[in-house]
Amino acid sequence: MELVLVDTRSGRRRTIALGDHPIVLGSGVDCDVVVPDADVAENACRASVGRDGIVLEALGATAFTLNERRATAAILHPGDVVRLGPFQLVAAGRARVEAPGGTRDLALSEPAAAPPREPTAEELAARDAREEEFVARRRRRHRNEAAVGALVVVAILVGALAWWRHGDFPGRGRVESGSREGVQAPGSEAGGTSAQSPGASPITPHDGGASSAPEPAEVGRGWREPTPPEEVAATLAKVDKLLELDEFARCRWLLWRITPSTDEDRARVERRRVEVDAAAKRGGEQHLAFVDELVKKGRLPAALGHCEEESIERFRGLAAWYRLLERGDEIEALLNERVPESLRPKSSRRRARPMPPDLEQRPPPPAKLSLAEEMGAADAPSAATARRRETAPQPQPQPEPPAAPPPPSEAEVAAQESVAAALRELAAARPAAFEAAARKATEAVHAAREMAASPLLARCEELADALERAPERAPLDELRRRVQALAAARAAALAFIFDEKLYPMLDPKAPGDVNRGGELAKLQKEADRLVDAVRGLWGSEQGGAPAPQVSLSEDYLRLVQEARLIDGLLAALGRPPPDRAELLGTRLLAPWAPKVTVRNYALDAEERRRIDSDHEIKGRNQQLKEVKDADALELLSLTNQYREMLGRPQLAFDRALHAEARAYAELTAPQSRGARESDPQPDPTRHVAGTEPAAGANYLRGRHSPRQALQAWFRIAAAHRNLLDAEHRAMASASVGQFRVQRFGLLAPPR
Repeated sequence: MELVLVDTRSGRRRTIALGDHPIVLGSGVDCDVVVPDADVAENACRASVGRDGIVLEALGATAFTLNERRATAAILHPGDVVRLGPFQLVAAGRARVEAPGGTRDLALSEPAAAPPREPTAEELAARDAREEEFVARRRRRHRNEAAVGALVVVAILVGALAWWRHGDFPGRGRVESGSREGVQAPGSEAGGTSAQSPGASPITPHDGGASSAPEPAEVGRGWREPTPPEEVAATLAKVDKLLELDEFARCRWLLWRITPSTDEDRARVERRRVEVDAAAKRGGEQHLAFVDELVKKGRLPAALGHCEEESIERFRGLAAWYRLLERGDEIEALLNERVPESLRPKSSRRRARPMPPDLEQRPPPPAKLSLAEEMGAADAPSAATARRRETAPQPQPQPEPPAAPPPPSEAEVAAQESVAAALRELAAARPAAFEAAARKATEAVHAAREMAASPLLARCEELADALERAPERAPLDELRRRVQALAAARAAALAFIFDEKLYPMLDPKAPGDVNRGGELAKLQKEADRLVDAVRGLWGSEQGGAPAPQVSLSEDYLRLVQEARLIDGLLAALGRPPPDRAELLGTRLLAPWAPKVTVRNYALDAEERRRIDSDHEIKGRNQQLKEVKDADALELLSLTNQYREMLGRPQLAFDRALHAEARAYAELTAPQSRGARESDPQPDPTRHVAGTEPAAGANYLRGRHSPRQALQAWFRIAAAHRNLLDAEHRAMASASVGQFRVQRFGLLAPPR
């Protein structure tokens, strides 16, 4: 059984295989799985394999979100989604280890076409019974742990009493001066003559943020038997591979763990230690120089990212590691001075740690497996590890697993073969015959039911391989990077525009009005700069999409069409598709667009739904032939073009709002006849999300075209926010004389 941890910001994923022992997830460096984010607790939750599935328990006072509901303990089933800060944890149905084929988007793991089958009342009752049994077992285990803890305390008190009466703990061995069984000082070899005296302090693990404390047998090399020559050679070969990847901490840890038994091996290991230390020192100086160069160029967020612990794991235990952590605190202080409070990270933390004065004499801290070792680039476990496993206590015999399910019947095998034949016919069908072949495959799947899952999943793997080899993959990856840059630019612009402290609505009637002075000009210039940054990636609102524009070939569209069909068939069976980036990426493409551009390519399923919904609203707005107010339709089109560029939902034309706007304009227009050009404009009606039931409204006095009116509202902060409010779904405007009204609605009108 396995879990998949996905960063929803970058799409990167990591597969977590679950074995006999539970694993701890959290932001702390001592966790089995590190989730690097300040919003995640140091020890967030613990995952293990239970009788009914994957058991997830919150640790301490924390909680997690399971399928949008808060929970402290649960049994995960295939398809369940757990949220930990910006990360999501998905329970997979079967174990499969593969190298990452690109970015992954966990939001797409939800079925897209048809909802899964609703569980029956009996299944719900059985699931509730299992959940209650699990909670009861958890409570009993906690009581047992408390009892064991009390016994441990009693044992410690008894030992302390024995030491007080007899001068030593029961069973504690005495270390004679000069004994070869004492703990050796760092850097001494097995079989040496410099043993630790009884009064000397024992060697302790490195306290500079080590991921976990080593076993007692690994604290000092003198506690272990000499390392065989073949294991020394295997370790040196592994160090060579890791040194090419600049995994300095891992190399130092591997070299420290071995105890050569011959003079030749000791010389080889010592030479390699010197080489690794020299390479680590050079690498640390280069990394520091790179960070300083980023700071000089003003790229403070990027420089801070290169000083985070997860970015400098390869320098752990070196002087460069401590210097980079201190540099990270200095860069964050600069960010706090230069970046507005609303744009700063949600929380900050102190990174710097005191550097031990005897750093060079200390043993290296335990280093976790590098990415190369996790992906299988390093060698198999060492011989000593294998020997420890052989001599370890054998686990107690477990009850026999349930009997294997009976083999499928002839009818089920025939149904499965019919599905496989229908899928082969679908793969070979011409475009004109695709619909007929798709109907035949759908009927075969519905007839075979669960037996259809195996051929469908096998065909998904074939489609993923074909999509990965397609020539469109490289330009689509480039387009995705541009869309990611567009999303970041949009976020920066909207954060500034909707921050009433950074971008205030100044009172034009106040004495000493700064609305006409340099203060508002600076604020408006900043808003225009941020919007122009979005426009540079989006292109002109009235023009076409900029490059790159990816034209999909007929073969690629054919693969996409088949992948979506099989995705829907698997969803009807309640089975998730394989977690392949190529398959998930087909859901991000617009089926109605001949070319894929920055304007119709989505980063996740939610954005895909918004873009498709916007496409439908555009079509309805273009069919409003009975509306005779051309200015109102032009202003609606211009407003929607601006909202689309900044990623806001499209506004539908609403006749009731149009009537209200015209009535208000007719009422107010006579009062505006004597107004002068220098008079301040009327204040907009604001919409505050969650506190006011009414939507916003903008007003303008003077003779303006729709485009001039929109430009005037851009220079009024509250009106600008009304134009981009995410809760607005409808709009209408009217102009009477020299007065124009623009009204918004919170709900989209019915078709």
